[in-house]
Parts: sequence; C-alpha cells; structure tokens
Amino acid sequence: MNIVQTALVFVGIPLAFIATVFAVIYGPAELKHASRYRPGRGWSYPPIWYLPHPVEGTAHGDEILAIESGQASPLVEAVGGASGEW
Repeated sequence: MNIVQTALVFVGIPLAFIATVFAVIYGPAELKHASRYRPGRGWSYPPIWYLPHPVEGTAHGDEILAIESGQASPLVEAVGGASGEW
C-alpha cells in the first residue's frame, strides 16, 4: 500500500465512522427545532403557576384559594450563643 491508501484506511475510515455516528445522534435533534425560549427573545406564552401537587378536582387555570393563616405563636427570645444556654 502506498501512503495515500494507508492514510485513507487509517484516517479516512475512522473519520467516516465518527461522522456517521455524529449524524445519527445529532441529526434528528437538529431537524426538530423545538420552539423554546432563548435569552433576549420576547416571551409569547401565557403565565403558568407550577403546582407540584395540584388540588384534587381543579383544572388548569382554576382559581385556588390562598392558604389560611394559622394561630400566632408567642415570641420566644433565645439566649443561645457561645455560652450554650438555650
């Protein structure tokens, strides 16, 4: 084998294989072009509040009442500090 054939076998074939694997992995993702937010673009979607555990029987966009406040507890003044008196 001359130098050109050797270079094609030991450089060209591995590069062709890597390019094929790259195209198979990243090709479909580039074709989708997901419409997601990019910094600097205007926000064109309605606001959505994230609730990890939504209340049963409510649909998206329903009004959810605020949590009622509990009983006020008395103030406790802690001594603490380096003396270790709690």
